[in-house]
Amino acid sequence: MDFINIGERTQARWQQSLDTLARVLGIRVAAIMRRHPGGLTVLLSSNTAGNPLAPGMRIAATPGGSYCDAAIDAREPVYVRNALDDPRWRDSTMVRAGFVSYLGYPLLLPDGQAYGTLCLLGTREWPLPEVHRAIVDDFHSQVEDTLAQAYENALFGAQQDTLPSAALTVDARGAVARANRRFPQLWGIEADAASLAGRPLEEVRGLLASRLRDPADIDDALPTDVPGHGAEVPAQSARGPGSRPVPLADGRMLRRTYRTLRDEHGRPWGSVWLFEDVTAEVRAQEALARSEERLKLALDAASEAHWDWNFETGELYCSPRYYEMLGYVPGEFECTHEALRDLMHPEDMPEVAAALCVPETGLAVAGMATTDPAMAHAVAGECGVGQFEVQFRLRTKDGGWKWMLARGRVLARREDGSPARVVGTHMDITAAVSQRLALGRSEELFRGIFSTASVGIVLLDRFGLLVRVNDACARMLGYATDEMRGQHFSRFMHEDETTLAATTLTRLLDRTQTTSRLQHRLRGKDGGYLWTDISASPLEGPNGEVEAALAIIVDINEQRSAQQAQEDSERRYRALFENAQVGIFRTRISDGRFLEANSRIIEMYGWPDRAEFMDKMRSTEWYVDPEARGRMVTTLLRRGEFRNMEVEMRRRDGSTVWFEYSGKLDGDTIVGVAQDVTQRRAAEAARQRSEAHYRLLFEAAADAIFLHDPEGRFLDVNEVACRRLGYTRGELLAMTPEELEAPEFAEHVPERIRRLDEEGSLTFESAHRTRNGMTLPVEIHAKILDFDGRPVVLSIARDITDRKRLEQALMREATTDPLTGIRNRRQFFVEAEREMGRAARYGRPLAVLMLDLDRFKRINDRFGHHAGDAVLLGCVQACQQSLRDTDILGRLGGEEFAAVLLETDLDDALAAAERLRRAVEEMAVPFGGQDLRCTVSIGLALHVPGDTAFDDILRRADAALYAAKEAGRNRVVLTRAANGGVEDQNRRWSSGGAPRQEG
Repeated sequence: MDFINIGERTQARWQQSLDTLARVLGIRVAAIMRRHPGGLTVLLSSNTAGNPLAPGMRIAATPGGSYCDAAIDAREPVYVRNALDDPRWRDSTMVRAGFVSYLGYPLLLPDGQAYGTLCLLGTREWPLPEVHRAIVDDFHSQVEDTLAQAYENALFGAQQDTLPSAALTVDARGAVARANRRFPQLWGIEADAASLAGRPLEEVRGLLASRLRDPADIDDALPTDVPGHGAEVPAQSARGPGSRPVPLADGRMLRRTYRTLRDEHGRPWGSVWLFEDVTAEVRAQEALARSEERLKLALDAASEAHWDWNFETGELYCSPRYYEMLGYVPGEFECTHEALRDLMHPEDMPEVAAALCVPETGLAVAGMATTDPAMAHAVAGECGVGQFEVQFRLRTKDGGWKWMLARGRVLARREDGSPARVVGTHMDITAAVSQRLALGRSEELFRGIFSTASVGIVLLDRFGLLVRVNDACARMLGYATDEMRGQHFSRFMHEDETTLAATTLTRLLDRTQTTSRLQHRLRGKDGGYLWTDISASPLEGPNGEVEAALAIIVDINEQRSAQQAQEDSERRYRALFENAQVGIFRTRISDGRFLEANSRIIEMYGWPDRAEFMDKMRSTEWYVDPEARGRMVTTLLRRGEFRNMEVEMRRRDGSTVWFEYSGKLDGDTIVGVAQDVTQRRAAEAARQRSEAHYRLLFEAAADAIFLHDPEGRFLDVNEVACRRLGYTRGELLAMTPEELEAPEFAEHVPERIRRLDEEGSLTFESAHRTRNGMTLPVEIHAKILDFDGRPVVLSIARDITDRKRLEQALMREATTDPLTGIRNRRQFFVEAEREMGRAARYGRPLAVLMLDLDRFKRINDRFGHHAGDAVLLGCVQACQQSLRDTDILGRLGGEEFAAVLLETDLDDALAAAERLRRAVEEMAVPFGGQDLRCTVSIGLALHVPGDTAFDDILRRADAALYAAKEAGRNRVVLTRAANGGVEDQNRRWSSGGAPRQEG
């Protein structure tokens, strides 16, 4: 606990109180003891005669413990009236020293650690009156309160060294109390942090002034008239403690914030100034100003309202959405700063003004007075570099109130620094604010930097135990702070990183490492892991010894996930980019320089070395026709893209090739793909050279050929088309493709023409309507050709009637039994699985019958297989007549059949099975002059919730079928449960189908 510093004035006051206590209580010793690992050290002791305890004296721990050990262990006061009467203390060291009476209080820090004890010792029996006990209780409370404040100040000092901001602490006398390591680095001054301590503030101000863009701004950058070493200053005064921009001579921009430091009595003893590098933020604001017009256009189409205030002209513009959010018609009232101020809820003004760091009475700007907080904050720029974010209520047209989130920034300033133009947005956040206000009513304000930090902060002792954990860290991992406090840090670390973390902690504690910043995975209460950025530094006591380590934890889980996703996307893009079979490139429009190129495009141009290609290749120099690139660029600038443009290019070896380019405009570059179409063009040229032959083929072809323009007018048809469709050539030329198509295909004609125009060729199936009304299935291959200088569509229609018939026959063969014409085994299982899934999904009843003809082999053996086939057909007819059209009947093989009864419960299933059994029993199949008869055994099973597949039901039905066979055949047997239990339904039904009497 050496890092807790007790001031000289406080120690003097405690010394006086100890002397008074010893005198009033009539005791020998009144002392404050400080705990250390080997025992206790006397911090202060009363100046009484015979007192053997002197400040600085170390008292080693003894076997059995001392009076003070008992108070610390009990964590409550311990009173010993006469140790000679108490067996526990009779032989203790203190009694042997003559101290037989004792009153001790543990001194506990805010996190529960024991600092030491308040120790009162007497040499005789000591009755303790209540009035004396009250005096000691009051002094004990004062000491603990002072220790708590000192402990918080010590933590605050240690935390400064781990902050990302530069921190300078100044005491009430105007001298530097301490500066963290970041302070001289950020300001770029030639002095280390330790050497700044003790210097007058004016001397440090001189060092900082030389680093400012204007040295005269030092009073704004680091004022002297602030609480802690001067009178109280309003929060938004010109040199007050609010957030302010600080421009440096090297072009960087800092942001300065301030906090007053108070002692254990709440009195200001100093101040701390925090400086943060916000250069990137300022540059981002400048970039935002350059894109202002585009932002304004985007906002006009967005759900947010926006406004634009020009202080040079006095004009204030409010977008139409501004009026609509409040229930007004755009322009229904004149948008002025006075009008917006009047719409503000009056109760919000004090809170909003305080949040925006502006006086409630208003702020004079550009000769006008305004109390509109959105405008005032943007104008003042006191809480940031000319930007703001604030919430408040505005009155709607119907008299209600809506919560608004206002954001804005200063886009331009005048020479004197005052705003010239401010823009901002208003968003309706009524619902969100209602939820946030409800939540805010149940939350407590954090106290001190430790508890108010938005990042996790933990304090670890030399053994790696978490001495203190702030709320942010506990929330981050899903724990309560009490659940984490006292635990070893390894409990929350990923097992792969525990060793590294332990090594880092050891180095921090033994001074071989001054700071640490690592990314670790921390385990939450739910068992999941969270990526964090952990910055740690040792915590030193006044004697220079390292007492503990302080770690700041930032949640970077989303950042890591986004980074990983970006890396994965980049890898996929690069893999596609480099392995594509077409050339992919990005070139500048101005000079044709390649900014990106994959291996294929380099190969197409004939360059062996990528580096040389990227350095020397300029696409503008390699066109055979220099005007071709001009036409390409013109199309690109007009349409934003070009497609399938064929251009003749030169390769590096001087040979020429034809490329087909497609590309899009991307800023001042072209992103495109290229294919080598040299061979395709050669083939096209060969086709053109044989055009005369095509005309002969046109008439001699075995397929119907049609030639029509893109508007759908037939230009020519061949003889096969006329003969196949039954029309004369003149009749066909007077028709359109829509009239020729069968009705179900006619509506697709316009879409096909559109696709053909985009793609150049198309293959599809359709049907033509003949003169006598028949439908002729055809497969059409269509292509756009250049015919006498104009585009035409050439369509070749092949009669696919035989193919369609074959497809239908193959489908029937694949799904039906060739003998009976019902579903074959495969098709039956496909439909049965589908219906079983539907029954399970909607909770509908479903039954399955397994049928097997009794003694069917005898029929085959006696009358031959033709007779057996006739019996099978008769059985199928009987089943189809007995079952519904919606039921599924299939032949599984030989004389075995199965049926799925949809929407059928037990009673209906039994009735259907019995009806089917009687129908087979009663059928007579004529064959060879006589009637053949047979019977059928039926196994019945119902779908139950435990069934996961159709096979589950079928196995039960099959078991019931075999039970029917074993029971004598020609009967229905039911399985009632998944365990295979069966019930012979012949006990319920007679051969005529009527229920039998039991017994």
